[in-house]
Formats: sequence, structure tokens, C-alpha cells
Amino acid sequence: MIKMDKLTNASCLIRAFLFFSFFLYSWNVDAQEWSGPSALKIPVSQEAKPYTRWWWLGSALDSVGIDYNLTEFAKAGIGGVEITPIYGVKGNDANDIPYLSPQWMQMLKYVEKRGAELGVETNMATGTGWPFGGPLVQEEDAAKKIVFDANQDATMELTKQKVKRAAPGGEGFVIDHFDRNAVARYLERFDTAFAHQQVPFPHTMFNDSYEVYGADWTPKLYEEFQKRRGYDLRPFTYIMNKKDSLRTDADRRIVGDYRETLGELLLENFTTQWTNWAHRHGSITRNQAHGSPANLLDIYAAVDIPECEGFGLSDFGILGLRKDAGFTKKNDSDISMLKYASSAAHISGKKFTSSETFTWLTEHFRTSLSQCKPDLDLMFLSGVNHIFFHGSCYSPKDAEWPGWRFYASVDMTPYNNWWTAMPAFSRYIQRCQSFLQWGDPDNDVLVYLPYYDMLYD
Repeated sequence: MIKMDKLTNASCLIRAFLFFSFFLYSWNVDAQEWSGPSALKIPVSQEAKPYTRWWWLGSALDSVGIDYNLTEFAKAGIGGVEITPIYGVKGNDANDIPYLSPQWMQMLKYVEKRGAELGVETNMATGTGWPFGGPLVQEEDAAKKIVFDANQDATMELTKQKVKRAAPGGEGFVIDHFDRNAVARYLERFDTAFAHQQVPFPHTMFNDSYEVYGADWTPKLYEEFQKRRGYDLRPFTYIMNKKDSLRTDADRRIVGDYRETLGELLLENFTTQWTNWAHRHGSITRNQAHGSPANLLDIYAAVDIPECEGFGLSDFGILGLRKDAGFTKKNDSDISMLKYASSAAHISGKKFTSSETFTWLTEHFRTSLSQCKPDLDLMFLSGVNHIFFHGSCYSPKDAEWPGWRFYASVDMTPYNNWWTAMPAFSRYIQRCQSFLQWGDPDNDVLVYLPYYDMLYD
């Protein structure tokens, strides 16, 4: 028996993992497999390298800057980029390139070509900013919500939510994720842009989390509810406006049925349709399901790469770890929530679980690699085997320090003072992820998610 004296399970696991990571056998970074004892030949996939979210500020790019950024990423051991266009740099509007315009598509085409030469895979969000939406989203396709008048009569209206941090050419209403036709019309814009410019689709399409998505209704909800639940919701909509403390057991069951219907519509009309659309174009999907009004395991399992998200500095009681008062973000990473993505991947037979990693550990240029590593190890212990940094901003080659910056941290670019250490840091990640990708899930116990308890609560 091992006595757990003054050590939490998490800290023991961390220490064991750290010990393990420092005593791996010989590693040839340029080879395609890891060479350990004679019985072990562990493959090294492209996905074993760390990837990074690549913010395009105003999409104000040129081929010289693209070549410089991708070359620096490759030299640092970064194996892929996820293109996420956002608002532009103040005073640089004249150089902005409208999203999905012919010029924008040619920039993407050059990234794919140059990235392939350098060994850097191209991924992109299926939209700008966050969440999906844009200028072609008309009111009929925009996100909706339910509202009540003084008589408790329900009606539907627009949320009026627009794409947050939209790039030029990406501004507009957020789409109704619950409406199949609205989603299909949104995706048609990409079909047109890629076809007209004859640009190959990227390896992976990405969707960010639903945590700011305020929609809770859709025009066909009554019809879908009747079909799926077997009764008419109209006489009971007033229950949605009741305080939780005043709801009866019967009320809770009706609310649960409403939530289940909404979750099914999200799964079928957005997540599954988006994934099938990507597959038709030779791409795969990567998705953050947290924040969605649905069974998270179902949403995660419907895509090719489920993704979780860390937030804040993980310290694990590490002696001497720097925590600057006023500059360090509180850790909000719940390991049970992080494991939703890997659990869905394991159950549904998906090879990769990714993570948005290093989101707001500290402020710009204050984050050390010693602060990054515990958060990285937390992801590994949560079942993640495909790390995405959060993140890297595109900067022109001749931009003066500190380059073009987005407010979100941590800065994974040559402008950071520890960039010279990035190749070693990337090799550590590549080593660990090769082992994690090589292994198979080996779970003794399957714990069912109490989904219906959550619906009725």
C-alpha cells in the first residue's frame, strides 16, 4: 500500500509524469520513429508536434511575411497552424484583406503551399472571430431566443449577437446553429470561395467553444419538439420563464424535454452537418463542445478531433513557481471537464484529443516556460495528445518589437524573449505526444454521465 501522506492524487500523477518525461530513451527529432529498447518502435506523427492558433490581424498578410512566420514556426518545432482571422491593426486598415475574397484565398493557398514545403500543416476556423456568422447571414438565419411578455406569452426574437472580434469581411450576425438550412447556407459561402479560386481545403476545420452563444430557440422548435417528444410544447412555454425554485417535478421534466430537443438539433443540424460537409471536401473537424446546450459527449464524439480548453495558471503547489500578483490568471481548469473531450475520443475510437493550451496564464511577455509546463502536463494527464498553443499573431517580417499583438496571451512568436528555447520545448511535447498517441485507452471502469439529471436540474 502507498500512503498518500500530504500529497494529492493530482500532484502524485504530475510528479510521476515529470519523472517519466525526463527519462525517455533516445530520441531522433528528424526521424519518423522513436527508438527505444529493441522491442519498441514508436511512430512519430505530424500531430506529435505542437500546433498553434495563428491570429491574422485584419488578414493584412503578404507572401514575405507568410514565409517568415511559417519558417520561424518550423524552426521552432511547431507542426501546424490554425488560421483564425480577427480585427485589424489600428491605422493599418488600407492593408486589410477581406475574408474569403479572391486575394484572401490566394494568401491561404500560399500558406498551404509554403507550409507543405516546411512541414507545417494548415488548419483554419470555419469563420472569423467567434462564433460562426458573417455578412451573408440574414435575419431568418440568425441566432434566436425566446422572450416573454407581461402575460407570460412567449415569442421569438433575434439575439442580435454578432461575430465577436470579426475580421474585415467577417462582420455580421451569428448563425442559428439549430437550423439545418441556416447552417447549410452559411457553409455555401465557403464552397463558393474555394471553388472559384481553386484552393484546396485545409487539413482541418475548427469550431471554437459555445460559451458566449446566447441562443435558446429556433423557428422550427415547436415542430421538432412535437416530433421528438410526442406532445405540444406551446401550452407549457411559460414554464421556461419560471424561477427554478418554483418549478414542480412535472415542470422540470418539460424543461428537460426542451433542453434535450435543443441539444439534438445542435448535434444534427450543426455539428454533424458541418463535419459531413468538411469530409466531402477532404477535411476533418476539430471542435470545442463546452458551453453547448447539449450532451457534451455526443457533440465531442460527432467530430474527428474533440478539443478541451485550459484556462489560468496550473501551479500544483510547485515550490518557487512565479505567480505575479495582478498579472496571473486564476486557474479555472477543472480536470473532470477537461476529460469530457478525451472520454468522448476514447469511447468513439478517435485517435486525437486536442486542447487550446496556455489560454491566459499571465499577461503578455510575463509568462515563462516554467509557468507553461505545468499547464501542458495537466493537458496530458487529462488525455490530450494533440496540443494547440493559444497562440501566435501574424506579424510582418519588418515589424518592430513587440510586433503585432492580440490581447490574448501567451505569445508563441519570435518576439518572445524565450523563443530560442522553443525547439527544446517543442521536442519535449513531441516526445510526450508520440507516446500518448502510440498508446490505446485502457479504462477499467465506465462511468455514465448523468445527462438526464442535468437536463431536469
